[in-house]
Amino acid sequence: MADTPVKTLGGRTPLMVAKTPHMDWLARHGEMGLVKTVPEGFTPGSEIANLSIFGYDPHRYYTGRGPLEAVSLGLKLQPFDLAFRCNLVTLRADGKNTLMEDFCAGHITDREAKEIIADLDREMGTGEIQFYPGVSYRHVMIWKDAAVRFPDLERLDLMPPMTSSEKRSTLSSNPRPSAGAEGNRSWR
Repeated sequence: MADTPVKTLGGRTPLMVAKTPHMDWLARHGEMGLVKTVPEGFTPGSEIANLSIFGYDPHRYYTGRGPLEAVSLGLKLQPFDLAFRCNLVTLRADGKNTLMEDFCAGHITDREAKEIIADLDREMGTGEIQFYPGVSYRHVMIWKDAAVRFPDLERLDLMPPMTSSEKRSTLSSNPRPSAGAEGNRSWR
């Protein structure tokens, strides 16, 4: 645990002077080791690690961040629905390009984000495609039965905006899928 030395504590940290009998007991009786929560072949991420920690084999159960985000919001997915995680991001113009300045929309509030997602759903949602507000910059788009009608959609190579090394938005003429969405098919 990180901490900062405090002058009034004689240059010691609060943890150094704290009475910690339970932590001391754990340190004496516990075991230390390493656990690999992200199997070979997966990009390290919390969604993969969390599945592993809870006993789900990511090779079998991981189909993208979108279904996990949808389930966390209590949304019901059907077997051929595609769920996409949709991030609100901050973009800025840079000459002819549009650059992603911030992958989390400045840590937008839930209330502000909910208004934007409601507007997005009103303008772009259909009977098949719906947008659902989540928390802060993290939201979900569900496309009903898309996996049946468009089986090649599962092969899209979508990238979470926070891992994009090139912050150029796909609003320019770049034909790759948008960096603002990630996800894939629901669980069967």
